[in-house]
Amino acid sequence: MPSADGRYARRPVYGDMDGEDGLDAEATTATTASADAPASTVAPARVQEIERLLDEVDAALQRLDEGTYGTCTSCGRPIDDATLTRSPVTTSCAACSGVTES
Repeated sequence: MPSADGRYARRPVYGDMDGEDGLDAEATTATTASADAPASTVAPARVQEIERLLDEVDAALQRLDEGTYGTCTSCGRPIDDATLTRSPVTTSCAACSGVTES
């Protein structure tokens, strides 16, 4: 469910990081420590790339909620499963994106 600003709440990949997710304490601490690192230690270009990817995931989740996930936003045709498996955030079918299927 989206938050008030329309974005989905960010969740850690491995549960709620309280140690109840099957990770040992050392792994949890290391993961938490890296997540809490000051932004100045991460290259600004990398931060922008991560934010762009998160926006794409938010948009894909929104399409899922709307029932349009897996439908090309250009032509309205279904996006094949192989393409969605390779890139779950894609918005175009192979024909519209100009990609040849292998």
